Amino acid sequence: MKNKRAEINLGFICNNRCKFCMVGVAPEQRKFSSFISLKKEIADYYKRGYRALGFLGGEPTIYPEIAELASFARRLGFKRILIVSNGRRYSDRAFLEKLIHSGVTSFYVSIHSHKARIEDYLTSVQGSFREKIEGLRNLQYFRNKGLIKDTIFLNIVVNKRNYKYLRDIIFFYYRMGFSAFRFNFIRPEGRGFLYARQMVPAYSRIMRHVREALDSAKALNAEISFDSIPPCLFYRYRIEGFEHYIGELRDGPAESSLEEEGRRRRFVISQVRISRDKTKGRSCKKCVFDPICEGVWKNYKRLYGMKEFKPVIKP
Repeated sequence: MKNKRAEINLGFICNNRCKFCMVGVAPEQRKFSSFISLKKEIADYYKRGYRALGFLGGEPTIYPEIAELASFARRLGFKRILIVSNGRRYSDRAFLEKLIHSGVTSFYVSIHSHKARIEDYLTSVQGSFREKIEGLRNLQYFRNKGLIKDTIFLNIVVNKRNYKYLRDIIFFYYRMGFSAFRFNFIRPEGRGFLYARQMVPAYSRIMRHVREALDSAKALNAEISFDSIPPCLFYRYRIEGFEHYIGELRDGPAESSLEEEGRRRRFVISQVRISRDKTKGRSCKKCVFDPICEGVWKNYKRLYGMKEFKPVIKP
């Protein structure tokens, strides 16, 4: 029971305008869910045996009552409360301290480069890199004081602007004191599809850099995983033990909820990816990795086709 994880989307309002954002809702149409409805959702998950809770967005840290939601979840008895954030508001140390004391135990920070010009270009917000770096320093400050005991994860969306620097990103943030990295291949939806020519690389372009990043993480004894990269590509590029680094295999069947047309909709994230969002080629059924492979994003197939993916008959 204690390992069951629920993830609640608070709404799609965000303080960034990322060029790879997969949300297809226009900014003026985005809104947050009501505080009352979210408390009901949190309470219901607790009754159903969930003991780990995540807050997603949009940008959850700009939700007006985010600290109150975390405090409510802690009082109910949730053992692990995490926030997936772009980290900009963590530059306010007092705000971050309030989150920690309200009950937040885990932090996942989305940062996509080690260079200010690339990060600010990707987020479409000048100064976002500076704020994120200050936020990471504040996270380190509270971790050093013993107030954050869980691993702090850095989430990186792999795109055309950063895929050549995956190894450099690891070294840069490792020197800052961070040693857990999740590389997510860009999902070509929403603005991510609108800017597809500038944002979406072919897998064949990135795999050498994926291997370099993995080798670097191993050398540093850092934690690393990759999301939305088919297993056949790891095999083709001779990356041994790759099943330990596939994010989808490590995540487990987390349940998520979001508000649509005034009602909360619940779903198992992996099932939706497989049934609705991803696709495979006809020959994939012959591949030995077919049972553990989710395929590729459907819009990736529209952009590049499926010639890159060859079934592995004998591993």
